[in-house]
Amino acid sequence: MKSIIGSKILISDASIECIVKEKNEHSLNVIVKRGGILRENRNIHIFGTILGLPAITKEEEITIKEACLNFGVDIIALSFTSSPDDVKLCADILGTRRS
Repeated sequence: MKSIIGSKILISDASIECIVKEKNEHSLNVIVKRGGILRENRNIHIFGTILGLPAITKEEEITIKEACLNFGVDIIALSFTSSPDDVKLCADILGTRRS
């Protein structure tokens, strides 16, 4: 993975913006460019990096299998894909029921 020093981080639907100044073994030091209130379970996006987090959570996989396919959903949008493998995973979950 390339260095993330200087990368922009957006948190909580981009309401908080930071720039990475230093990377340690288990943490990042950042400068906050635009602050805000940070609540639990908020999203984060670090530009130019692949974090290795799943594009589809186990809960979403269950929703795709049990709910979406039973109700004739035409489109499933994946919000946080980082590679074609993420899209393939969704297609594999849909199996032969996809068109």
